[in-house]
Amino acid sequence: DYTLDAFAADLAHTHPEDAGTWDLVVAHSLGGAAATLAAADATWARRLVLIDPAIALTPRDRGIVRASQEESFADPSPAAVRAAHPTWHPHDVELKALSAQQASRWAVEQTSAQNPEWDVTDAAAALTVPTHVIASDPKVYSIFAGKPAEAVVEANPQITMTIVAGAGHSPHRDKPEETVRALLEVLS
Repeated sequence: DYTLDAFAADLAHTHPEDAGTWDLVVAHSLGGAAATLAAADATWARRLVLIDPAIALTPRDRGIVRASQEESFADPSPAAVRAAHPTWHPHDVELKALSAQQASRWAVEQTSAQNPEWDVTDAAAALTVPTHVIASDPKVYSIFAGKPAEAVVEANPQITMTIVAGAGHSPHRDKPEETVRALLEVLS
């Protein structure tokens, strides 16, 4: 089962060692959607920081994600990752290449196929824990952008947002200092 609900159920079963509540959960992309669903249970996490979360994917976004995944599987070498992301730290390049080499193409395809309606905006609107979105720059590329993102933020006073200027979908890799600065501002 590769539905968003299944990913969220897996997360919901995680707890700190003392079986309490996570103080803070930081999640990116698909992880942001799953964490949003898992956080519907306010006992799972006290706070969320979602980095360019895949809350609702438009058909355009789905096509971009699919093309990016195909590109990753076509050449999962560090050289290919470096060519696509020349500003990334060498360790990020290595990890991205390694993850593409180790990932199951079938599982990645099933995540898309089993979620024909990729939309957890209702869960985002229902969040009762403070949630901050660190979004990518729509001028570069952001999954959490435009009217869908504005609607999510406007629908829930628990949700706030900042944008990392000049960063694409992985701001923590594209603009790490700025992303960490945004995270620290949220936590202060």
